[in-house]
Amino acid sequence: GIELCGPAGAGAERETELRIAHASALAHGGDIRGAVRARRTAVDHARGTALLDRALTCYDVPVAWTIRQDVQVDADLVALLEERLAAPDPDPAMRCRLLAALVFEVESRDDERVRAASAEALRISAELGDPRLRCLALNARGLIATGPDLQHELGDLGAELLATARAAGLVGYPSQGHHLLFQAALARHDLDGAQQHADAAIAAASGAQLGHMLGWSAIFAGLRALVGGDTGTAEAVYAAVGERLEAAGESNGALIGLIGLVGVRHAQARLGELAEQLARVIGPMPHGPSDLAALALLAAGEPDRARALWRPEEPYSLNYYWLLFTALRAEVAVGFGDRELAATCYERLLPWEHTLAGLASGTVTVGPVAHVLADLAALLGMPHDVREAHLARAVEVSAELGAPLWERRARAALDAVVGTR
Repeated sequence: GIELCGPAGAGAERETELRIAHASALAHGGDIRGAVRARRTAVDHARGTALLDRALTCYDVPVAWTIRQDVQVDADLVALLEERLAAPDPDPAMRCRLLAALVFEVESRDDERVRAASAEALRISAELGDPRLRCLALNARGLIATGPDLQHELGDLGAELLATARAAGLVGYPSQGHHLLFQAALARHDLDGAQQHADAAIAAASGAQLGHMLGWSAIFAGLRALVGGDTGTAEAVYAAVGERLEAAGESNGALIGLIGLVGVRHAQARLGELAEQLARVIGPMPHGPSDLAALALLAAGEPDRARALWRPEEPYSLNYYWLLFTALRAEVAVGFGDRELAATCYERLLPWEHTLAGLASGTVTVGPVAHVLADLAALLGMPHDVREAHLARAVEVSAELGAPLWERRARAALDAVVGTR
């Protein structure tokens, strides 16, 4: 790190400027955790000065994943951003930057606010015609468009981000444009198309961004191995990617690797083996995916501990993992025989019967949503033909994606249901 003199005295403004530059340099160098900490220090030094807006927006590189450790919110930083956005007659360009910074600070925690802030940033950037601001706004909107309600925007956002960045000769953003197009292809079940965009994102990556895009390409390789039924390869890839991302300074790199392992153990019907690890890591995490730990503890034969950790009343953010975690919550509801929650999950999951839970994230999946719907239908006492239809859809989706493990499992369940007629 850089040691500088205290803020008192004639050099205070210069010191703050250097701290802002330091945070930006760390971000450009790929040290996400270091950059976030340095920005926090720069903001503290800039309080009450004309440099505060620059300090709040000095994390100035494309964002492909949350930059917050454990996705926790810095409430003080958010309050400062909101205060500056409430100031009278702000400079439009700076307002756009502040809005984007707010999105990156509260995504996955305040769906309504990030949707409003990203929409306003898009409007301002369109009016100003500044390509760099436009790319920033598109990046902010793209980060939250992986959720179920905005997923339809991914293709257009990625295409515009790619075209705008290329036309203006901006570095970093073309790679992020391909990343959005990668996720759009996954939402269409076009795995080969997704691979093409993953490769293009690597080719377009700039500087330290290359390491992160290589990491995402590798984790997609783990996902493809998991879908293809090669759980051994998937497990090895997820472990290596988690270590690589963590070493590269990626926030939550180890957690990404752990969630990948959850997908593998879930596919192998061995999730109980992760019960202690998930209870230790996920259990105490505020707003964490408690369903992961609860389901693993149920699989390990510890329903009392599962019940104690489970927080089904906490809503999941409408982000890239909403479908994955909602499917897992549904499985826990089935495990506990919770018919009220099962009915809620059934309604929420029904529009997603055509896909694998988590596939569009590009990182991990726990199999066909249709199979989860079939289990919910059984708990809710729905007619046999409803469950049969869901299981037939699970077979169809699995076959379409070349997922033999889930296809066999769905066929066996379907045969069992038909045999009870």
